[in-house]
Amino acid sequence: MLVEAARVEAVAFDMDGTLVDTMGLAPEVYATAIGSLGRPDVTSEQVVAAWHVGTTATVLEHFLGRPTRPEDIEVYFRTFEHVIAGARAFEGVHELLELLRSRGCALGVFTHATRRAAAATLAAAGLDQFGLVLVGGEEVTSPKPSPEGLLLACERMQVSPRATAYVGDAVFDLECGIAAGSMAVHARWGAVGPLASTGSAPFPHLSAARPGDVAALVSGPALPARTCGDALLRAGRSRSDEFGLRAKMTRSWPVCPDMLCPVIGGPVANNERELAWRQPEEHDHVRLLEGVSQWWGDAPDGAAARARSALIPRLFLQHFNNTSLLLEDGPNLVGFLIGFLSPSRASEAYIHFVAINPAYQRRGLDAELYQRFFSLARHNDRVTIRCITSPVLQSLFHAECLIAVYRVRAGSRLA
Repeated sequence: MLVEAARVEAVAFDMDGTLVDTMGLAPEVYATAIGSLGRPDVTSEQVVAAWHVGTTATVLEHFLGRPTRPEDIEVYFRTFEHVIAGARAFEGVHELLELLRSRGCALGVFTHATRRAAAATLAAAGLDQFGLVLVGGEEVTSPKPSPEGLLLACERMQVSPRATAYVGDAVFDLECGIAAGSMAVHARWGAVGPLASTGSAPFPHLSAARPGDVAALVSGPALPARTCGDALLRAGRSRSDEFGLRAKMTRSWPVCPDMLCPVIGGPVANNERELAWRQPEEHDHVRLLEGVSQWWGDAPDGAAARARSALIPRLFLQHFNNTSLLLEDGPNLVGFLIGFLSPSRASEAYIHFVAINPAYQRRGLDAELYQRFFSLARHNDRVTIRCITSPVLQSLFHAECLIAVYRVRAGSRLA
């Protein structure tokens, strides 16, 4: 399977909840202003739920039940300017913007907020020093998830949408990025609503647990120039159906001395707890075998269990543990990936085995296993990743996860 990737030349951001921690301030501003205009019953929670409807004027109109007048907007801004002075950038945002700027990335913001409100917010947070190209909500006719504003930001930054990453904390931000043909990155550090509780969205995207992780994500391949429909990918074609993902990658990272890069993404939120990532060790071998047998319903002493054990030999944990991944929830094994950088093919990496505990499926963890291995591979200048699957995987589990990591759009057809 051939996937060509464009270099990330620009990074655009949502503002509220992504760059600036305004989620406790902005709803208060709206609720206070709307209350003074005759709707004291409107709460901050109701404001957050209705944010997606459009610009400041549209939100006010939504709650007031009438067309917004110029004096209404002034009431809002008087309240806004008093409260927004306390706005602060999320920890790590200044450092991220400085790093991206030093790499030559164009930087932009597309937000629902008006230019006036956005400029004041960015200034209060000390982000006006980075020369961010700004597109406000009143400059577009269709709000997110329409890509109109992001496309306008790309035009002003003079970059292709395909060479742009869009970083946001909400589902609408990710949908906007995907609709524009850009790399969609979930800012998990500021997520609210559905993404805050599930940590994933039902379509392909990347995720960053903290601002610094964005730099690692955008340093590698950006977007596929071809969709799955162009790929030669089949399931059940033979007993062992090999496919590879090839990408023309930007060689912006040197080979790490120990052939292992820092694993991106940090802990994964799991309700009240955090899931822990680490490298598997030799002493984990029996635990992995027992976990796979339980997850896949093998009898401990059955033929299937014995065959499975042959697929996870101890030597892989002795020699390839620094390129493999293990995910735990306290004492519970959640999942693992065994992979390695090919010693004989300098441009390739190989995924040997992947498994997820059924109790933790449908949380995006399978895709994140692939995402982290892909990041490791591209940090070490590997441009092809291969794996083997079999006809029993009729759901194309591996293929779907691999494709999702490379940001193939939802709805693309498997050839």
